[in-house]
Amino acid sequence: MNLRTLKSYFNQQLELYPETERLVFFQRLCAAYLDLKPHQLVLNYDKEVSNTVINSFEQALIRLKNHEPIQYILGETYFFGLTLSVTSSVLIPRPETEELVAWILAHFKSNDAPTILDLGTGSGCIAIALAKALPNAQVFALDVSPKALEVAQTNAHKNDVTINFIEANMLNWVSNQHFD
Repeated sequence: MNLRTLKSYFNQQLELYPETERLVFFQRLCAAYLDLKPHQLVLNYDKEVSNTVINSFEQALIRLKNHEPIQYILGETYFFGLTLSVTSSVLIPRPETEELVAWILAHFKSNDAPTILDLGTGSGCIAIALAKALPNAQVFALDVSPKALEVAQTNAHKNDVTINFIEANMLNWVSNQHFD
């Protein structure tokens, strides 16, 4: 099967989604499974696709038909210029959260050294983006979920930032630390 045929099959299988969303899904899967960027697809429509890739697309189709987010299927998402791992143990970062990070950064200079606490860190997206943009900051990230903290720690390592992770319930957690 070539890429053109795969795309046609993919579109037929996902008619429940709008056409623009199907295209984004297909492009993201092609980037992940074939290392093809969106602008490269047209030039490669006649390329034969291996059975392994076809099976990966089939598995993705099953999950998409069950309304599973593409970010969970691929295991990653993008946030504030960073690539982050995501699992079902964390929420997928929202564009509105990027606005929050931008708003926070507007209040600091890049050489400032604030002490920051991210409550309910999940994937760590806020803490990591702030630590990346404010390298002198001391950043703490708290979550009650050990699985979420594991994802956040992976993301911090992947994005080369140091975060102080705390496993605790924010409603019971007490600290003498001052946070900006």
